Amino acid sequence: MPHFCVAVNVGRASPVARSYEGGGRRAKALLAPRHFSVIPAGCASTWAILGEPRILLVYLHRRLLDRIVESAYDRDPGSVVLVPRLAAHDGLVEQLSLGLMSALVDEGDWAATAGRSADSLYAESLAVSLAGHRVRLHSTLVGGRESPQHHLPRSRVGRLTDLIESRLAEGDLHLEDLAAEAGMHPQYLPRAFRRVFGVSPHQYVLQRRVERAKQLLRETDLTVAEVAARGGFASQSHLCMRFKRATGVTPRRYRDCA
Repeated sequence: MPHFCVAVNVGRASPVARSYEGGGRRAKALLAPRHFSVIPAGCASTWAILGEPRILLVYLHRRLLDRIVESAYDRDPGSVVLVPRLAAHDGLVEQLSLGLMSALVDEGDWAATAGRSADSLYAESLAVSLAGHRVRLHSTLVGGRESPQHHLPRSRVGRLTDLIESRLAEGDLHLEDLAAEAGMHPQYLPRAFRRVFGVSPHQYVLQRRVERAKQLLRETDLTVAEVAARGGFASQSHLCMRFKRATGVTPRRYRDCA
């Protein structure tokens, strides 16, 4: 594979053995629950896993890691590689990986079209955070000095909200789109966004979509499925799930009481 992979055990403890193409010593370890290994990029490796573990594979695109190395550390991406960990533990890697799994398989049939939902924005934010953490603590760059974090300029706040409002119904809003509008790297946007708005980008987008759905339910005779489409939700069930979490009632009940 041309990309790095973080393999997290989300099941039972299992013995694991790893060897690389071209020989070298075969490494063995016990892959405990919530522990992870790194499958290196551009290098064939063989893995033997005993038992019945459940392994979450999170692939980190090489381009994403390169951009983080360039923008955050001002280093040549070719000079930095991830350390091939075996059965290691890191609380933040665990948290971010499980968050990704939850975001991608959360209840409902919307997962198949997650690219159209604010939940995909959440998944993107987690993936960027995971990649940044891997570079910072699990690469040959350990000890490197990170560039100062960016702040969201006031002149960009209105442009960000306008972009979000204009594309709520389209549902194709991505972290890179927001970061480009803010003039910063996607790695820094979530924290800078939270400083200004008090919530993360994906939470803000969900709030705006729920508010758009409320307006449509009050002021139009559109079906719930049509409201979901115009609000940028992946499906009617996705709208119902998010709407009830935010308001405590279903869209139909909200309309009846409005």
